[in-house]
Amino acid sequence: SKHIYGDEIDLFLWDSAMTEGGAHHIDLILRQVLMSGNRVPIIWGIHVPFDLLRLYHNQVDADVGEFGNGYAGIPITTSKDQSETLPWAARNIKCKNSFDPLCKQNRFN
Repeated sequence: SKHIYGDEIDLFLWDSAMTEGGAHHIDLILRQVLMSGNRVPIIWGIHVPFDLLRLYHNQVDADVGEFGNGYAGIPITTSKDQSETLPWAARNIKCKNSFDPLCKQNRFN
């Protein structure tokens, strides 16, 4: 695939929603990209199955990403007491509606 994509890829962005019917097609393309060229690119996927990105990150140590808001894995704040048990950086980011003022308390405008 280096003859198609080149051998100096820094970022490989793949939007596969319209062309691939399943993860096995995307898997094949990503394997080719990871093994070709002079360096391993960052793989950025749009509509790439997250399990596939996680596999490459965990098993191959590839740098991967996808568009989103970054809230995955951040716990929902349900009360003031519960928020104090969370790491400071994760406190009050995602709140239930009834605790919305608590979340807005430490926001930067």
